[in-house]
Amino acid sequence: MNRPNDWEARNRIEDDLETNLLVEAGAGSGKTTSLVGRMISLIRTGNAQVNRITAITFTNKAADELRERFRLALEKSLSNAEDAEEKQRYAAAMEGLDQIFIGTIHAFCGMLLRERPVEAGLDPAFRELDEQAGEEFQSRCWDDYLLRLEELGRVNELEELQRYCINVNTLKAVYDRVSLFSDVQIEAPEVPRPDFDLIRLSLPRLMAEAWSYMPTYEPERGWDALQRVLRLIKQKERNWSWENDLHVLSMAMEFDKKLEVTQNRWTEKAMAKEIRDRFEDWQITVLFPFIRAWREYLYPKFIHFVMPAVVYTQQRRTELGVVSFQDLLEKATAMLRESSAVRGYFANRFQRLLVDEFQDTDPIQAEMLFLLTGTGVNEGENDWRKLQPRPGSLFIVGDPKQSIYRFRRADISIYNEVKRRIAESGDVLQLYANFRSVQAIGDYVNYQFESKFPKVASEEQAAFVQMQTQSPNPVANKMATHGIHTLTYPKIAGGKAAVANEDARQVSAYIAWACGKNGLNIQERDANGDYKVRRAVPSDFLILLKTREFISLYAEALDRCGIPADTAGSAAIYLEMFSLAQLSACLADPSNKIALLSVLRCEFFGISDQELYDYKKAGHPYHYLAIPDNVVEIPEAMPVYVVLEKLRTYYTWTRKLPAVTALTRIMEDMGLLVHASQKEAGATRAGTLIKLLQQLQDEIDSAAGWGALADTLAEWCQGKGVETSSLYAGRNQSVRIMNLHKAKGLEAPVVFLACPCGESDHDATEYVDRTVDPAVGYFIISQQKYEFVKETLAQPVGWEAMNLREREFMNAERDRLLYVAATRAKQMLVISQYPEQPAKCPWSPLLLGMEMVPELEVPVFEAEERAEYRGQLDVAAFMAERAAKVVRLGQSSYARASVTGLTKSSGEAPEWSSEGRGMSYGSLVHMGIEAAGKGMAGEQLAAYMEMLADQLKVKDDFVAEAVLAVVAFTNSELWQRSLRAKTRLHEVRLLFKKSLEEIAVEAVSEPGDVVSSIEAGTVAETVRKVYVEGVIDFLFEEEEGWVIVDFKTDHFEEGKEEAFVRFYRPQVMTYAREWEQTFGYRVKEAGLYFVGHERYVELNK
Repeated sequence: MNRPNDWEARNRIEDDLETNLLVEAGAGSGKTTSLVGRMISLIRTGNAQVNRITAITFTNKAADELRERFRLALEKSLSNAEDAEEKQRYAAAMEGLDQIFIGTIHAFCGMLLRERPVEAGLDPAFRELDEQAGEEFQSRCWDDYLLRLEELGRVNELEELQRYCINVNTLKAVYDRVSLFSDVQIEAPEVPRPDFDLIRLSLPRLMAEAWSYMPTYEPERGWDALQRVLRLIKQKERNWSWENDLHVLSMAMEFDKKLEVTQNRWTEKAMAKEIRDRFEDWQITVLFPFIRAWREYLYPKFIHFVMPAVVYTQQRRTELGVVSFQDLLEKATAMLRESSAVRGYFANRFQRLLVDEFQDTDPIQAEMLFLLTGTGVNEGENDWRKLQPRPGSLFIVGDPKQSIYRFRRADISIYNEVKRRIAESGDVLQLYANFRSVQAIGDYVNYQFESKFPKVASEEQAAFVQMQTQSPNPVANKMATHGIHTLTYPKIAGGKAAVANEDARQVSAYIAWACGKNGLNIQERDANGDYKVRRAVPSDFLILLKTREFISLYAEALDRCGIPADTAGSAAIYLEMFSLAQLSACLADPSNKIALLSVLRCEFFGISDQELYDYKKAGHPYHYLAIPDNVVEIPEAMPVYVVLEKLRTYYTWTRKLPAVTALTRIMEDMGLLVHASQKEAGATRAGTLIKLLQQLQDEIDSAAGWGALADTLAEWCQGKGVETSSLYAGRNQSVRIMNLHKAKGLEAPVVFLACPCGESDHDATEYVDRTVDPAVGYFIISQQKYEFVKETLAQPVGWEAMNLREREFMNAERDRLLYVAATRAKQMLVISQYPEQPAKCPWSPLLLGMEMVPELEVPVFEAEERAEYRGQLDVAAFMAERAAKVVRLGQSSYARASVTGLTKSSGEAPEWSSEGRGMSYGSLVHMGIEAAGKGMAGEQLAAYMEMLADQLKVKDDFVAEAVLAVVAFTNSELWQRSLRAKTRLHEVRLLFKKSLEEIAVEAVSEPGDVVSSIEAGTVAETVRKVYVEGVIDFLFEEEEGWVIVDFKTDHFEEGKEEAFVRFYRPQVMTYAREWEQTFGYRVKEAGLYFVGHERYVELNK
């Protein structure tokens, strides 16, 4: 493989360890590899110990991956190291691996606060609230605040806002919004009330002039927009007064829209045109400025009303010892800012900070990083903008082209500020070699984004950096389709749902074909670095949507094609969930007759109207706690009787069992998962039900009682439902489906940019200016007017300019989102298009200037119809077969064994002395030798072994003997050799996997005999693998290889040594063999040390 052009930058990452670096790593350039490489170099050179390194990631998943890759790299470096000093550093790092911090910024802040809670002003036993718990706590505090309004003397403020038709839900939304930006100063100065005479003196006159040209009767094609408004105002004038400001406001707001005029619907066409022009001029000169002034007048009233609630919520969290995610960041940063002693302590402890995905992290993180690593001109300086990081203390990786979380407080302006600061004290490197995508995709990305990104970075947009792909296109004879393709659709009736449905059908059909016998070939590298092709599997495909709305639709379409799918970020409400919510409500309140009838008629039980009538006719009430004890005499009423009896049983479960346990048992009794799985998109339906149970289990309130559980289910069914999942979720062989924001950091051979509809353009709703200190925030306040229409209620002064500025950031981020979408694919990128409405297709900008992109050929794929079973089911035979299968599945497919047990079972046992000391004596000697290896000696060693003897119940007569045995060993030549060795280890536990045949060969036994000797009662036919475990007592590494020693405390008579050596030899040689074959270390020597006889027997000779 050729060396990439950015190899110098990559070398500096691992070699230039005393320089602060910000690495701008493009998509697929190996960001994680760079982080791991620098961490390993810090250990190798001795520039940092492992407990002085901190790596901060964006997500928990990224932290897990980084932690695992660092561990593997450390093990590999230790194995390959030739320099003794480097090897010692690697070994020390491995031993202290649990001391390194690798995690998210929130986890890091939590750790700081738990170590120094007093300095942070926190309860030492503070509890962290997850996102959902935090929202619930915030809602409770809002309710408390409203109840305390009279006590606080603020009832008049609420009543005034309500007179302006502002409801409490709108105020709650403002409170939630302001709470999100608790680190931002919200400016809301009072402004004068607008002059209502501007409307009173202009609108009635204008209306009167227009009214004189209104037709007496409705035109044939109806009233135009202006006529409809005039008629509405005329109706309101009957009950309203122009002297009332609120009435004037309401009437004026009706004109806040486009007033289209159809001239032939007025009595005089010429006057109709003039009236339209007059109203447009009046809107521009009077109405719009008046409405803006009114909104600016209301804005401080909103802010001033909710701010005390925000402060109250913060106080309650402090009083109750709980912190939100945002509190973790703010309180940890405040602690570092305000206490130089704490700052110095943590700066010394975390000497090397490495940060991943910095372009999308919270702005507070920037301040924290500079406080931990920075030094200022003045001692004790705590303004992060005046601090310079110590040389080599800060290493940041990010890609401004992938900054896509502005809605979560990520701010590219802060990224640019940090970049400038790092350039002053260190350097900025570029990684542009791409190891993910084939050349065709790289060429496409460069062509599209060279025009979308500027040559030089601006405040709101990253600079264009050419992607240099390292993977060639698949050769033609490999039949591996690659590059850019489109799926284009003609006009489709039925709106965006119909477009999404057709796209889901086409995408699913292609994936089903691609995973078939003669499907798509996928190019990938083998272990030698050579390219090869293989057949596609479902996990090779990633479907990305701009929004979450139709994710479940794609999962269902794949399910119909027999392809497993794993979704993230979608939500749905299936019929089974509605029925389950009704059943829960019915069991929560036995007197709820509506819920009971709904349950009786739902798909769970399917009672007909006739059956309900027959039961009532028999004289029985509809109540599951008042059913007759005797069998119902009328056969037609039996179905209702049986269901009510079942409901009574369920009711008993809800009273005796924990809520979620009861619900799980009810679902199992009804066979609900099986029922759901047999429906269309059954895997998704059943998987979502399992997800529902998991979420209920995590809900503290709903898990507490059945009533709360029923309320939660009802709330979910009235809202957006539950996040969908699949029965195949978490498996490797599933198509992944998610919205674009979830796809950061992911990749796949084939990526579909799906759902070519639903895109919308909207104005900004908030603007935060972080160029000033402290940062200042502004918000637009609106409430829902109609289902898809919101009306603006209030805005800050100067919002028009803020909106334009924020839209620049929004448009820049939209292009970065497209960049993320275009750079996920390895081999093929498929872009869905809907030319009929290009403005509503989120992917249209990705094909600008590309008229010759080939259309993806989707083979005809017909999903198999599920045949209806019409035979007579033999239930008894089915249950017998099921029971037998459960027994088979319950049998072990593996066995566990010990090296000692396997080797001893294959040899002839020697004759032990009657003077044996027992197993506890042997354990005492082993532990004593290990303690000696850690530096214990003399009286300290004796006292330690006496303590161990007491715990192990060793006879007092044997304790002194054990101490003398350990001391004798430390005086032996073998021990002296170990002291001169490069590495010395005690009590090393091993676990390795073997097949039955391997075990049989090594144990000189039959496989069945081996299994029998391993686990009594295990059926030999079901065991395929054996996991063998053992402990090497003592080993050390000399120049020629490792020496493995097994301690034996056996006592034997003169002349019997050979029998014991022969008996124990297989055990020690097994350790030696596995140390070489399984773990890759060269073994120089293996032997037995008989402690009681002070004799070492080398077994290699």
